Amino acid sequence: MSQSDRDVTTFESKRQVSPKLIIAVVLAVLVVIFVLQNTDSRTIEFLAWDFDMPVWIWMVVLLAIGFALGLAFPRLRERRAARRRG
Repeated sequence: MSQSDRDVTTFESKRQVSPKLIIAVVLAVLVVIFVLQNTDSRTIEFLAWDFDMPVWIWMVVLLAIGFALGLAFPRLRERRAARRRG
């Protein structure tokens, strides 16, 4: 098999930056900036407990709770719709 018969690819030809990678890098930089700007601690009182953590941790906790609720409620709606149909 000659050189012209083979499909030769080099590392240089595969080096393309995808839009997803650019967005991920920009978001990572924004997250680092957010964390560095919100290092001061705040106290949250809930029922009989007091929680004292940096603001950025509170934001991550709230984001995780919102994400979990967003995953849970569409599934509940699908189950109710399935019960009505069948």
